[in-house]
Amino acid sequence: MKIQCNDLLEGERRFSFSYDAEQFPVLMEIAADGNCEFPVPIDFSLRARQTADLVEVDGEFATRLRLRCSRCLKPFEMDRDAPVALTYSRQLPESLILDGDGEIQLSPEEAGLIPYEGEEIDLIEGLQEQVVLSIPYRTLCSDDCKGLCSRCGADLNQGDCGCDEDAIDPRFEALKHLKLPDKS
Repeated sequence: MKIQCNDLLEGERRFSFSYDAEQFPVLMEIAADGNCEFPVPIDFSLRARQTADLVEVDGEFATRLRLRCSRCLKPFEMDRDAPVALTYSRQLPESLILDGDGEIQLSPEEAGLIPYEGEEIDLIEGLQEQVVLSIPYRTLCSDDCKGLCSRCGADLNQGDCGCDEDAIDPRFEALKHLKLPDKS
């Protein structure tokens, strides 16, 4: 998806489109690793406007993710929608001062500015980043997922496995008889 900067001189522009995950290289790497799949296209609804030397793009996207539960390892799907906020700048300043005293300075990258040249802005890289940032780090198929038994590996969502919960790991059995001096 590309924006023509000349189109923004007349005011803000709204647009909606859908892209398959195959059009985003990083999303394809994530899918190839088996961490997350995108079974449906990613729908974007965006607004772009130009103010001075900046082009601001905001809106939202929605898609469906196929993930693996972090506790029980079963695959599950979840709907995902998140806001999009991108700011493009033709000329990046050396640093940005956030307060009047000049104490806090940020680089353009730290401030979230994305450089562009010419009269066209390619949104693919910025949109891809927004989608990647929305993928949950720890995924659960449900809030009450019990996970797998640490002893036998049974799925505890299917029922109790019968393992003794009070059993001590044999590697730590010797510590059971350890007596530490009283500090008082």
